Amino acid sequence: METWAGFGYPLALWLLTSLFSGATAPDPAVAHDKNLTRVWVCENPEKGIKDIGVRALATKVGRPDYTTPPDCSESRVVVTCSDAQPTVSDASQTEVVPGVVLYYCDVDSQYTSFGTGQPVRISECGEDEQWTEVLDVCMEECIVPRDCCDVAALGFNSNHEIVFHISASGSQEDLEEMQCDLGNDETDPLGSWLLVLRHERDSNDLKLEEDGHKFGFGDPGNPVPTYFIGINKLAMMTKSVNGEPRPLVMSIVMYLADNSLIHAAYGSVLVDVDTMTLTSLGDYYGNAGKVGSEDGWVGGKG
Repeated sequence: METWAGFGYPLALWLLTSLFSGATAPDPAVAHDKNLTRVWVCENPEKGIKDIGVRALATKVGRPDYTTPPDCSESRVVVTCSDAQPTVSDASQTEVVPGVVLYYCDVDSQYTSFGTGQPVRISECGEDEQWTEVLDVCMEECIVPRDCCDVAALGFNSNHEIVFHISASGSQEDLEEMQCDLGNDETDPLGSWLLVLRHERDSNDLKLEEDGHKFGFGDPGNPVPTYFIGINKLAMMTKSVNGEPRPLVMSIVMYLADNSLIHAAYGSVLVDVDTMTLTSLGDYYGNAGKVGSEDGWVGGKG
């Protein structure tokens, strides 16, 4: 019995090694980025995205699937399409890998968005050896405010409502209610502020799960409960639609227990869209006391 046990363990270990040595980890999809949009693409023509089957999947900055690549583990039949790739009027098109074509409307022209509101369109060479259709057109997009400065530029002021539909990304798809503190007009230095955080000192609502910090919570139009816009929206606002930095000004106003008010303002605020960390904090103004990179606020330190 002792001899059997002595040889049995190595034999069992060898069998397990043999069973798993032939298994291969699924290939992660590769990111193709443009205009705050990311398209995950399976480069291997024999593989599609897990549970979906397609080789390309679009997402945008701030969405949960933006940072984690999907697995390319779905088996596909390799085919070649002999018909011509679809074309979209006024859109650029690029075959990023054989069998996958991406279409974008030019953000520098007057035709800035697809009629369907999608930021990117995709055509794939299907198993029927035909390219999937792209039934869309680039069109002139209506102005979509990305912050309260844009709202003021549209002619709204302190005489109007405080809650407006704003898109952190600049896309009509992402419009949602946000609160503005507007001045008399767009040149008023005391106006055009966007509410990011409202918190009562006796509330514990800021003890959140990760999703609450990322995607925000609360009602911007309700003055009582705690409200937070979400780190992902702040990150989107600090990046222009062509990917360039778009620094913001941040103002912090606090009422103390004796009802006195202290405040701090910082220029050149930037938040990284991938790591959701504060990467730039500019000059300080106010009476609350300066904090910044030396305190671990900037660059993910601390």
